[in-house]
Amino acid sequence: MGNKKYEITNKKYQHFESTLFQIRAIRSFGDVKKGQLGGFIQSESNLSHEGNCWIYDKALVFENAIVLDDAKVKDSAWVWNRAILREKAVVRTCCFISGDCECFGNCLIKDDACCSEFSKIFDNCVVRDCGSVAGRAWCHGDSEIYGYSRACGNSELTGTFKLRGNGKVYDGVHSSGVIESWSPYLINTALHG
Repeated sequence: MGNKKYEITNKKYQHFESTLFQIRAIRSFGDVKKGQLGGFIQSESNLSHEGNCWIYDKALVFENAIVLDDAKVKDSAWVWNRAILREKAVVRTCCFISGDCECFGNCLIKDDACCSEFSKIFDNCVVRDCGSVAGRAWCHGDSEIYGYSRACGNSELTGTFKLRGNGKVYDGVHSSGVIESWSPYLINTALHG
């Protein structure tokens, strides 16, 4: 590939069984300047040379995870297994993205949130403040998951749905927490207060 945007440096980080290497930009693009050090990857297959995607600071991307398009991984976030970040997804502040999770659109995952298994987070969805999305849950639209709440199973959160305060949506059942607003497009979900 003749148009590379970064190189792998000799600086290593041993993460359990995986050896990761720090990256350095070899040309300027987006908000990244030539020579700027980035986060750590296991191999070039973890970060595309296309678009403005980047791994910043002390962030880690490893195993078969990949960051594409204009997606960004920042602030000690971890992305691993077969997770995919694409389009304009942003993951930051000590978050964990793993399994076969896909984050895309303009979604934001931050502040110790965790997204895993076969979940999909997209559109303008925000997962924050120790919120969690797992199983085969889909969170999209302008939905928000935060405050130790969890979307999992086969649930789908969409529209302007907000799940917070230890709330849980599992296989379409909301069992606790506070609903600030919800969309009539919430699929197969019974709401219990």
